[in-house]
Amino acid sequence: MNKTDIINELIKKTNLSEENCSKIINNIIGDSSVIGKGNKEKIVGKISKELKISKAEAEKIYEIIAGILVKGVKDKIKNLFKSKKSDK
Repeated sequence: MNKTDIINELIKKTNLSEENCSKIINNIIGDSSVIGKGNKEKIVGKISKELKISKAEAEKIYEIIAGILVKGVKDKIKNLFKSKKSDK
C-alpha cells in the first residue's frame, strides 16, 4: 500500500477532501516515525490544528488511519507467505 492508496482509502472512510487527506498523510503521518500510543496525542493534536477541527474529530481520523495502516501491513504479510508457499 503506497501513499496514494492510503490517501484514497482515507478519503473514502472520512469524506475529507483530497487536499486535507494529503496534508494529514504527507505532513503529519509522514513526519511521525510511529503510529502508536506514544505518538497518538501528538498526531491527534497536529491533525486538529492543521484541519481546524476538534480533538475528538481528529482522534476519529487518527483511528481510521491506524486501521488503514494495520490492514496494509497485514496484507503485505499475507502476500509474503502466499508467495513463499508458491515458491515451494
